[in-house]
Amino acid sequence: MTRFEYRMHAFCLMTNHVHFALQVGEILLSKIIQNISFRYTRYFNKRQKRIGHLFQGRYKALLVDADSYLLQLVRYIHRNPLQANMVKTLDDYRWSSHRAYFGLARTNWLTKATILNMLSTNKTRQILKYRQLVEGIQFAESIDFEISIQKSFSAICDDQFMLRILSLQSKQQRKPPIILSDLVKHVCEYYRVEEKKLSAKIKCQQYVKVRTMVAWLARQFDIATIQAVADYFGRDASGLSRSLTNLVSRVKAQELIEVEKWIEESVCQA
Repeated sequence: MTRFEYRMHAFCLMTNHVHFALQVGEILLSKIIQNISFRYTRYFNKRQKRIGHLFQGRYKALLVDADSYLLQLVRYIHRNPLQANMVKTLDDYRWSSHRAYFGLARTNWLTKATILNMLSTNKTRQILKYRQLVEGIQFAESIDFEISIQKSFSAICDDQFMLRILSLQSKQQRKPPIILSDLVKHVCEYYRVEEKKLSAKIKCQQYVKVRTMVAWLARQFDIATIQAVADYFGRDASGLSRSLTNLVSRVKAQELIEVEKWIEESVCQA
């Protein structure tokens, strides 16, 4: 979380989807979601002795002004199991951050202080205020988050907040994007491989790994499609796709993280 500069205020795992309340910094939300998805998929697949994708479809994002609506958002997320009639009380549901606010679950990566401090500056009253938040009718939502998500609304905020976001977005768009050739160059530097050998008709597992790593990073950074990477190296897209599917099961997670960090740092220095 430190690396991607975000805070997790709440989460709730349901039967076919998961909710997050994330506070992000300058790192793109898409990269944060990719990292969470990748790491959890590896953990889940290893534990269940399975392979392949775990999540289906693209995530839906709703920009929320934390100062005005964060408490309502956390209430909405934690009340999902209750609203779906999955439990009689929220304390019975193990797959959300609700129990962590009472110290009943170990989640060191959850940022509880933000919500608790918004509820009360009195430490002894914070838990009481939190329970009133998620259970009390006096905190009933003025925003229907479910409808907002279903209708793909982009934000719940006031005009001034939106203007600040648009200003930040404009600054980010002015940053020069990395192109596929730059990505190949940096990956070759990391693995100390001559770039021209990746396009040669040479059977070498190291070259296969480097080409596959380029394809994986190209997808992580939204640089190019698998077909574009395959064309760049003069390879068959279906073969590269199969290698990409098996990459996360063959390569250690730490190596993937280190290579991705290397690319980020190389781009910033360029």
